[in-house]
Amino acid sequence: MYIEISLTVLKAVNEFASKEETRYYLNGVYVQSTDEGLTYVATDGHTLLAHNHEVNGEWRGELIIPKDVIKNLKPGRGVETGILDDKGNGKFSIQFDSQEIGFQAIDGTFPDWRRVLPTESSGESAQFNGLYLAKYEKVAKLLGGSPVIHHNGLGSALVTFKDLHDTVGAIMPIKKPREFPDATQWWNQSTTDDDKVDDESDTMAEAIKDGEENQIGNREKIAESAKHSKTPQIDAPAGSSPMGYNYGAKINTA
Repeated sequence: MYIEISLTVLKAVNEFASKEETRYYLNGVYVQSTDEGLTYVATDGHTLLAHNHEVNGEWRGELIIPKDVIKNLKPGRGVETGILDDKGNGKFSIQFDSQEIGFQAIDGTFPDWRRVLPTESSGESAQFNGLYLAKYEKVAKLLGGSPVIHHNGLGSALVTFKDLHDTVGAIMPIKKPREFPDATQWWNQSTTDDDKVDDESDTMAEAIKDGEENQIGNREKIAESAKHSKTPQIDAPAGSSPMGYNYGAKINTA
């Protein structure tokens, strides 16, 4: 018996499979087929991702597909689905693009992943490992949407995706937040008084605006000086510095 399986989803969820050999039952993607839908789940104990879509096929059951098998799936351009065929005795194959890859499912019990998902959010901010966050950005590129973290203090935080309602995740925060650097760090040391940001400028936007105003003033001085000088002047494009930095760039903190 067989079902149609999404190769794109397998690749995305496989990013969350554990690499620890001692936790072999997490070294792949858990796939469960029921009348309610086809579910893909993977977790490494720090992050989790689950995806669900409609079932297309007769096979009902569950298995854990080894992560290395999924990595070796290399469908041609435009090929997004394959056929998962149950051969019996824990043996399966995935057929796609005139290819068939056989494998032995991981012999283990996948944990009850739904218990990991938080049922509420405290709204208390937390810090997260940047490498963990990058996984969800990669999912967004593969499946669409954009990740939204529902902060939950030191508890696991729910991750949802805007415009992608069939995918959900969870991420553990850093238990011991990093200490904020003291004021003696090099980036707090100004070379001239003119470079100092006004103490009243307490936001990124205000600091950038101050920088833009300074650049406008500098360009006006250079232009005025050029009128009285025979030395050729290098004119930087508006909105940038001679070094090529774009002062109009903004950080999205939404």
